Amino acid sequence: MDSPKDILQSVTRTIFKGLASALESLFEALKGVPGQIREGFHEAWVGLRSPDHPTRRMSVVFYLSLVGVAVTFYGFGKYTMAARERDRLARLEAERKATEERLKAEELRKMREPPPYQTMGTFSLELRESEGVARSSGLRAAEMEIVVACSAIEACEWIKANLDRSRGELGPLFTPTDREKILSPGGKRAFREEIRDTLNHLLEERGIKGTILEVLFPRFIVS
Repeated sequence: MDSPKDILQSVTRTIFKGLASALESLFEALKGVPGQIREGFHEAWVGLRSPDHPTRRMSVVFYLSLVGVAVTFYGFGKYTMAARERDRLARLEAERKATEERLKAEELRKMREPPPYQTMGTFSLELRESEGVARSSGLRAAEMEIVVACSAIEACEWIKANLDRSRGELGPLFTPTDREKILSPGGKRAFREEIRDTLNHLLEERGIKGTILEVLFPRFIVS
């Protein structure tokens, strides 16, 4: 009596032999397909010139069917390519909108955040009487702390790293100034604008990102 192991091996060999035989038959059948196709086309071509009307009609129908199949495949391929192109354009448009929304959100966040500030230290400005005004006692100098607000952190960082150079650029602005001019609201505003424009010109020369948005005098003492 055969053991279970022998039975299993026998069944396995039988299965493999059957698969091998089936594959061999399939390969043999496939070998004849190209020849059959060529023969079918040849017979259809010959049938176009056949004196038998049904034969000619079947040949015409055969070739018209081939044309129909070709047109169908062409249309399907064209539709598929167009659909892929539409999907690609839709993805690009979605990515563009997402990028725009992200940039808008970033700009909105920056607008809500306070601008970076950088102090430039304390400056002294000699005051003088305007022409035609009698000299008064006191009020001979103004001492002010200058703080700038930057549109980009790079501008404030550059000023901080080059503070002596930045202060030196403002030196020509701190010449003796009429007391009434610098103490008036309009005079202070014009002086802040001069400081701003001078620093912005310096940043532009150095190719630094950002500008000075505003100049502040958190401490302004006249003595």
